[in-house]
Amino acid sequence: MLVNILVNKGRMKLKRSLIALITSSTLLLVIGVQQSTMHASTVWHNETPTALRGSWKKTFMSKTFGPNGNLDGHVKSWEAYRITKKYVSYGAYGLDSYTYKVNKTVKIGTFYYIHGYQQLGSKKYYETWKFKRISNNKMLAPLLSSKGLGTYNHVHKVNI
Repeated sequence: MLVNILVNKGRMKLKRSLIALITSSTLLLVIGVQQSTMHASTVWHNETPTALRGSWKKTFMSKTFGPNGNLDGHVKSWEAYRITKKYVSYGAYGLDSYTYKVNKTVKIGTFYYIHGYQQLGSKKYYETWKFKRISNNKMLAPLLSSKGLGTYNHVHKVNI
């Protein structure tokens, strides 16, 4: 009887070890495949994808305040992007517009990252934008009035 108990315990340990070995090898295989596909999708290119090219704009009402701090009324405002093969330009109502030369772009998941620079004299100013194409006429674009990461506008494609 004691011999049967010891033999059964040995079989259970063998089963558990075999299950642990199969699970760990499967997990290592999945992680290896996942990393290789992640590296394959992060290939940087030197021009913007055609999916993002065009003029994109958001129009909204913003409040205006008088010199005494009271609400004067509302004014129609806008923020816009113009994306070409080699340049990203952006501007907003009442602000300057800026043009950056595209240095490199990449698509990671559903987001496009565009890295560009603006040259003023001998100095280069770098900027990276994160866009998400929703449909042919809609896109998520970074909010221009704040530098916070993760703040986006729904912009619409316009013909200019």
